[in-house]
Amino acid sequence: MSTFTGMPVENSLHWKIGRETKQSLTPSQKGFIFANHAEMTITHMATHLGKRYETIARFVKKLYLCGKFFHWANMAANLVTIYCKNNKQFVQIPCGTSIKELYDQLRPTLDIRYPIIAARVNYKVQNLNFLIYKPKDIEFIDATSESGRRCYIRTLNMVMACAVRELWPDCDLRIEHPISNGFYCTIRESREETKVITPEIVLQLKARMQTIINENRPIITEERQTKEVIRLFGECNEGETTLFETLGNPYCRYYRIGDYIDYYTGALMPSTGYINLFDLELYHDNILLRIPCRRDPNCLEERPVQDKRFGIFKEYVGWNKLLHISNVGEFNKACKNQKSFEMIKLSEALH
Repeated sequence: MSTFTGMPVENSLHWKIGRETKQSLTPSQKGFIFANHAEMTITHMATHLGKRYETIARFVKKLYLCGKFFHWANMAANLVTIYCKNNKQFVQIPCGTSIKELYDQLRPTLDIRYPIIAARVNYKVQNLNFLIYKPKDIEFIDATSESGRRCYIRTLNMVMACAVRELWPDCDLRIEHPISNGFYCTIRESREETKVITPEIVLQLKARMQTIINENRPIITEERQTKEVIRLFGECNEGETTLFETLGNPYCRYYRIGDYIDYYTGALMPSTGYINLFDLELYHDNILLRIPCRRDPNCLEERPVQDKRFGIFKEYVGWNKLLHISNVGEFNKACKNQKSFEMIKLSEALH
């Protein structure tokens, strides 16, 4: 009777698939394997026991076909079709593929001169760690595009702010305004006091920024309930919490480099190693952050003299102090407290 118990174990599909592999299979794949094994076993029995088992064999055959169908359907469900605007091609990729993985796959067919920084996904800029689960239109962008340039600058700003926090834990970086094809920056020791900047401090800050870049630290995107984000930022800097309190969002997204956290409204690059060019200079007793040229990201922007424009920005900062507004969060709070009319009247008087 032992010859009628089924096919020898070494000929079955179960024998060919290890235990660890079977644990990783999807339910449809397991059904496919089971139906195939059962069909072979009962067909083998039918050849020995006669036609009375042919009905069972036909039934198992149907199970086998159903399992195979669901296997194919499961494979199709795990694929998503995207349209790449750079090469004008449709491509199928597994669900959960990141933009960086997609770029590595399509790189031979793309004509992009400079390293990519981010991608427009259905016209919205996303960083390279963004995962794709649905059909999308995707366009890879570099620093020659305005969106890519802004993403580069935001990442560079975070690297600079992280370097300031590591060098002077009680100080904060303030990006005041754009000037001379760069950004005028100050280091605040408190709300009213600004750190005195010397050439040695500029060199020290630049060296720390370069160290962070060389270490290629990951820039992690995190999202939590707003009240939890307020608590996290409140432990670091009280001024940052005003913005979260006035946004009205139940959840807020922020970025992390190691233990340092910061908030930006747009996408950042995946790691600090994507920064390949910047410079710091002493500028009107503070710091000028110089950035790459949009036409050629391999060189820095020219540094024109804009003393008159700097004087206008300095007057603007002075007006903000009279209005008790130093950031967007404080402006939102003033409007919420119905002080917008007072701000308008004071601004008109200053003109």
